[in-house]
Amino acid sequence: LIIGDAPGELEDNLATPFQGESGEIVDMFLERCGSSRDEGFIANIVGCRPTSDRAPSKSEIRRCSDRIHKIIEYVDPFVVLILGAVAFKALLPGNGKISEVAKMRGELDPYAFTLTTPGTMVPIERLALVTWHPAYLLQNWTEKPNGAVHQALVTWKKAFTNADAYGELYLGE
Repeated sequence: LIIGDAPGELEDNLATPFQGESGEIVDMFLERCGSSRDEGFIANIVGCRPTSDRAPSKSEIRRCSDRIHKIIEYVDPFVVLILGAVAFKALLPGNGKISEVAKMRGELDPYAFTLTTPGTMVPIERLALVTWHPAYLLQNWTEKPNGAVHQALVTWKKAFTNADAYGELYLGE
């Protein structure tokens, strides 16, 4: 499961997360991980576009929290790949300030979190990894080693490797 922050105008019109240039990055990373949109689920923290394409407010995130937790419960992923600081702070509140989130991107092992959703009977825990949002990568594009694009791709591959291992070990896939 891949989760971003909020839909932009194009995403809102098409009712599909990550379209346009950000969507091209998502599709490229999925392909480099041996996957596609058809093989997974992509969602946003909030379901509708905030005015002026701004980041969603805390109250907007709160109003949509049941929705995103129901998506997580329905999809039931082993790994949640969180794209960007807004989604990170919404899904894992209390895990750091925005400046600390920037340090976590690309640093996988020490910053794998457990995401707990309410669940119908008991809380459900999942591995959560955080990386750069595609919009940030567009603004800071560089393919040099250890740059943001490289770090993001490494995180994506780590998420897919963990998800594949889970599928093989527990689901026989």
